Parts: sequence; C-alpha cells; structure tokens
Amino acid sequence: MTQQSTLEALATYVSGALDRPLPPAVLEKTKHHVLDTIAAMVTGARLKPGEAAINFVRSQGGVPEAAVVGSNVVTTAINAAMANGMLAHSDETDDSHAPSLTHPGCAVVPAALAVAERQNASGEALLRAVALGYDVGSRIARLMGGIDARGWHGHATHTIGPMFGSAAAASALVGLDPQGVRYALSYTAQQASGITSWARDSEHIEKSFVFGGNGARSGVTSALFVASGMSGEEDAFEGDNGFLDVFCPRREEFAQWVASLGDHYEITLTNIKKYSVGSPIQAAAEAMSSLVTEHGVAPGDIREVEALLPPQGANIVNGRHPPVLHGRHRPRRRQAHLPGHPHLRAHERPRRRRPHGEGPPAGQSRVRGHGAPAPCHRAHPHRQRRPGTPRPRRPRHGG
Repeated sequence: MTQQSTLEALATYVSGALDRPLPPAVLEKTKHHVLDTIAAMVTGARLKPGEAAINFVRSQGGVPEAAVVGSNVVTTAINAAMANGMLAHSDETDDSHAPSLTHPGCAVVPAALAVAERQNASGEALLRAVALGYDVGSRIARLMGGIDARGWHGHATHTIGPMFGSAAAASALVGLDPQGVRYALSYTAQQASGITSWARDSEHIEKSFVFGGNGARSGVTSALFVASGMSGEEDAFEGDNGFLDVFCPRREEFAQWVASLGDHYEITLTNIKKYSVGSPIQAAAEAMSSLVTEHGVAPGDIREVEALLPPQGANIVNGRHPPVLHGRHRPRRRQAHLPGHPHLRAHERPRRRRPHGEGPPAGQSRVRGHGAPAPCHRAHPHRQRRPGTPRPRRPRHGG
C-alpha cells in the first residue's frame, strides 16, 4: 500500500466513522473516558490554568455554539474546545496513553464535545467520534516516535498527536466526505506545533494549553475551515517536507497503523489516572498509598524515600517546576481520602505551604527520585514490536 492510498484509506475511515458501531467493550471504555475527562474539566475550572482559559474566552465573545464547562460562558466551538482542553489538563487527572506519549482525552474529548454541541449530534455520535479521535491521534504520535520520541526530536507528541485526533473527531461530526477529511488533515499538518520545553512552565498554564487546549482548538479549526467551504492540499503527508518527512521517524509504519483501524482501538490502551500527578509518578504514588494504608506508615517514621522510575519518566518529574509534575509533590488521591490522612483529599484547590511553583527548600526534602536502568527494548528503538506482530513471551521466574 502506497502512502497516497494509505491517506485515502485514513480519510475514508474517518468520514465513515459515525456509521460504524463500536464493539461493546470499546463503547463502555469510551464512556468511562468521556466521564473521566468531564470530571477533570469540572475540577480544572477552579484551578489557575482553567480560570485563565475561562477569562480569556469570556473576553472574546463569539457566536454561542458550545459551553465552557464550569462557567456560564457559551462561545464558538473553537474557543470552547480550547478552553475545555485547558480545563481538562489543569489538575493532571486527564488520561494518558503511554505507547504514543500523549494525553488524548484532554484534547479529543473537548473537541468532540464542542462540535457535537454545535451540530446537535447524538450521544452515540459523540462516543464514536471520541473513539475515532483516540485511534487517529495515538497512531500519529506513534509515528512520531511515541514513547521513544524524546530521544529523536523536540516536537511535542502530547500536542500534535491529539491535534490530529481532534481533527478526526470534529471532521466526522461535521460530516466531511473523504476529500474534505484530507483537506482537514492538511490544515492540521500546517498547524502542527508544540515543543517539549513545556516542562519549564512554572504555573502549569502553558502546559495545559500544550497538552489540551492547542490540540483541541487546532483540530476543530481544521474541520470547521473545510466545513465552511475551504479547500486545501490533498496530501500533506507524503513527499519531501510532508508531515511524515518532517515529524515522523517511524513514517514507514503509516500503512500498518492505518490498516489496523477498526481492528485495534487505542482507547483500550489508555489509562485513567488515580492520582492528580504526572503519569510517571502514578506508580510511585500508588506504592506510597499502599505503604500508608497497609502498614500504618506515618511521616515521623520516614527518614528518606527513594523512588526508582523509568529514565525518561524520572527526567520529567524529578525536580521539575510544575508542582503537579514534581516527584516530591504530595499527590492528592482522586476518589477517596486515605484513612487517617485527611491531607490527601480528592479534587480540592491545592493548599501548599510554599508559593505555587517553588520546590522544597534546600536540604528539607526527604524524597530522592532517579531513573532506573533502561529496559533493553527502550534502549534500542529498532527492537520495538511492530503492529500486527505477536508480543514476545516474558520469562517466568521462580516456581
């Protein structure tokens, strides 16, 4: 299959997505992620990134097409998607898709919600569009390198993958035909942006735009451009300086991933967070929670905590500026209090003893985080499992 025919297949799949029922398990999983993302928007509306986004779109006015969650603002679908995307990432409770190095929900769900409201679409159409967005966005980010992308380039998979997912979801909801979808993908390729310097954002506002608002806004813009009558480039993916050439080290896998559409649903590989912290800290937070609940560990019992994380994850969360990314930040549990520890409350405005963005004073931290040795398949990207190949068996240890 050539790259040209692959793009045609992708556009045809996107155009017909609302006519295809989802498998029951995929439908149920999609419902969970829509609800999870809406919950993240509600809590994010009262945090600094969410408040900033709401204030901005309120100042813009616009045709009343879609609501901004947690506010009385009704604005254009483009602005609503952008604001709700920022809300969804504000408190780091949005979902995450590790293989593609993306957080699809905080862009795809706001984009689909905004366009579905604008189009007066059914709930069934919304869910199919959301699942489609996860499928397309995660596949694009996989082509960019996915979990290994940090070693190859500085493009933000967190923005660009979900941007294409948002464009796909919006394109399906406005009823674009395959030609129109190709135009929308072209406009999305032209808007593809985002660099991984977001970790230096001290107040989590820019990061919320990078992960959620930018992808949602740009994807909806692409679809509505074409729905309004704009034409564009029929194939922005192939050839010199095309999207695959510029952004995708794994461009040769494009045909394989498109061929798997409808057989493999990326939303089934997407995780819902338990703690309102960066994804690389979830396991460490769960380990801490287990120690506290199962063994009655109290702060006075602890001299030092050493957390071993995957090398790339450690680089993100160890000593970073945004407190919700910081491996030394005390995570808040999403759904329940930890017995005897009321400071770990669900979804409340953070009550920090230090100004927002500051790390622990020198010499006072009892947490040390560092990267563990890289697993063999991460150290050698060419050994990554290709789509359609069987997963190798892991050796069993012990009796």
